[in-house]
Amino acid sequence: QKKKFGGQDIFMTEEQKKYYNAMKKLGSKKPQKPIPRPANKFQGMVFDFVTRQVFDISIMILICLNMVTMMVETDDQ
Repeated sequence: QKKKFGGQDIFMTEEQKKYYNAMKKLGSKKPQKPIPRPANKFQGMVFDFVTRQVFDISIMILICLNMVTMMVETDDQ
């Protein structure tokens, strides 16, 4: 039935169709190659630290804590 009526394109303008197709192409692309670990000892340690999942989780926790502190500060207004 989608093909019969043109799928989702029936409600899109030409610009929206172009944007949708471009985003679909970008979403299907895979990363080209992994970033190599730096040879420098200090840079390698930093690289190892920031590429771990623990780093991502800790950053998310800090962002959430920052949002909570901003809410508490503006609660009195």
